[in-house]
Formats: sequence, structure tokens, C-alpha cells
Amino acid sequence: MQNHEQLSERAACATRADATLSRITAVARWTLIFTEKGYSMRYFLDADQPGRVAIADNSGMTPSTTDDGVIYVDTSRPMQLELGKGLAEDGFRICLPLVEPDGEERHTWIQLDGADYLLSLPILVAAGLRMECDPLFKQLVGKCVPSTKGAK
Repeated sequence: MQNHEQLSERAACATRADATLSRITAVARWTLIFTEKGYSMRYFLDADQPGRVAIADNSGMTPSTTDDGVIYVDTSRPMQLELGKGLAEDGFRICLPLVEPDGEERHTWIQLDGADYLLSLPILVAAGLRMECDPLFKQLVGKCVPSTKGAK
């Protein structure tokens, strides 16, 4: 009986060790590269997919531990800058295109600092990441006049 208990304890210990190693490996896969101000959206490089950036919200420590699972920034579709009432404190929001590992397209809303950071990453820009503005924004920009404030 004692041998059976010892074998059971060894098996349980091995199972716990495997689970711990699996968590360490999952964390080692991801390198945090940016966290948005005032929100918990985080951006990670994926060691298993060089050149790809994944996102994670506050539902998990890394992209593979979030409730959504691994989702990558989709560089084949543009980010969209949208203006309008009720979108955000500053009156606009940015739609970030995403893609799951199986190819399913998704999107999420991100902060301006997140968009600015992503557009500064050479690996994403080289892969085609870009920003487009909605027609309302383009219309408003066309009506802007240069500021004369501070001009002499």
C-alpha cells in the first residue's frame, strides 16, 4: 500500500511540475513591448511567430492566457480613426484590425498612444500596417486653417 501511495504522490508531483513548466514556457514565449496609458491593453512580441505582435487585455497575463486567446495585429487591413459624439473623451477612437491564428478577422478599439506606438514599429509598418481616417475626419481636416497663434 505504501508503494502505491508513493507512486501516486510522485505522479502528482510530476503533473504539478509539468504544469509549472508549461506556464513558464507560455510566459517565456511573450515579450511585453507596450502598455497603453489608462487602459490595460498590452502589446507583445511572439517568440513563436517572429515579426508578429499580439494583444492582451486585462483578462490574462499574456495573450495565450486571456479569455480571447491569442489575437494578432492584422497588417493587411488599416487601422481606422473615427470621429463622433460619444466615442471617447477626446471625440475619436481607433479601430485596430486583428486576426486570430486560424485567420478569423476581428477588431478592437485602442487608445491613441497604442496606435502611435504600433505605427512606430518597423516590423509592422514594413508588413503594411497603416492608418486611414473616416470621411468625417477628412472633411474636418480640409476645413482647418493654419493657426496664426504665436506667429510674428
